[in-house]
Amino acid sequence: MPTTPLSIHKTRQVAATVLHFTFSEGTGTSLADASGTGNTGTLAASPNTPSWVTTGRHLNALSFDRTNNNRVTVNDATSLNPSNITLMAWVNLGANNDFGMIISKLPSSGVSGYELRTDGTTDKPSVVMGMVTGGQKVISGTVAIAQNTWHWWVATYDGTTLRLYVDAAEVASVGVTNDTIASNSLPLWLGMRTTPAITNPLAGRLDDVQIRNTAMTAADIAAEFQRLTRVAFLG
Repeated sequence: MPTTPLSIHKTRQVAATVLHFTFSEGTGTSLADASGTGNTGTLAASPNTPSWVTTGRHLNALSFDRTNNNRVTVNDATSLNPSNITLMAWVNLGANNDFGMIISKLPSSGVSGYELRTDGTTDKPSVVMGMVTGGQKVISGTVAIAQNTWHWWVATYDGTTLRLYVDAAEVASVGVTNDTIASNSLPLWLGMRTTPAITNPLAGRLDDVQIRNTAMTAADIAAEFQRLTRVAFLG
């Protein structure tokens, strides 16, 4: 039977999507927002520009080298300050991460916004939310993610529980009492923390980054992961 891949599917665009970078450009200095919301990403100028590579989870991706503070900036928008949220990204970690930032819209104080990152130097996945009344909420997985391997990282907050998943398996959660994510006017960055200074650069590659303004359920995440990892073959 032929084994030539017919197609490899990226995360679907749904009504709740407020940012979706497919990285299909493969070149250039901007990332189109496939959600239609207009949250365009801008690659930093040289020497801080992440590199385009064809070794993504789905062909093209951006590679962040950590030493040059590679980053992508997305201007602040109301749509990027939701009360409930799903953060998603295909992540391939490199070496020597130290709180390597995947998605960040969080000040160093941690009192608003959100952040998907590694937990210190451990390569464990971690998510942070800055809540209106409850302050900073942080959860991390207990197992380090293997380097140089693609994994699907997902974080959700539904108004009562903050959850973290890797490859559709829940790895951490914490209850939150009737709180909402505090909004801010900071830009959103990929590969770096936003403020007050350039900190915690990522070493690794990113593909298919998405933010939704609702929390996906465990069943939705499992179904989406199955779809994403299914390859249709000719024949």
